[in-house]
Amino acid sequence: MSNNYDPALLHGKKILCIEDNPLEQMLLTRVLKIMGLDACMASTALEGLDMAHEMHPGLILLDMHLPEMNGSEVLHRIRNEKALNEVPVVMVTANVWGNERQELLDAGASDVLTKPILPETLRQTLYRLM
Repeated sequence: MSNNYDPALLHGKKILCIEDNPLEQMLLTRVLKIMGLDACMASTALEGLDMAHEMHPGLILLDMHLPEMNGSEVLHRIRNEKALNEVPVVMVTANVWGNERQELLDAGASDVLTKPILPETLRQTLYRLM
């Protein structure tokens, strides 16, 4: 894949990150803003679902382990809501066991990224999905 990306393709697009870890939030915010994205953070699953309805993001980065419910449950809710079911959702997890990656893709995830996320991997994923 070429490393020649046009930054204008992502500039100003809205991305919602549902992540409860403050350090991960800070890192994602910095990387996404450098890429020109309008990044918003939610710390809990319910806050993320509310924000998704309000902001209509171009993509959702969704952590697997969240307060209130896990990422799989949030993904299920997103895919069953008409207003959100077409939004690309990238699941983010510290580790993927067995068939978990394929199960998440089968459940409607657009992709699965493993922490720590390398900025170049994130950039390639965003260009592909947004």
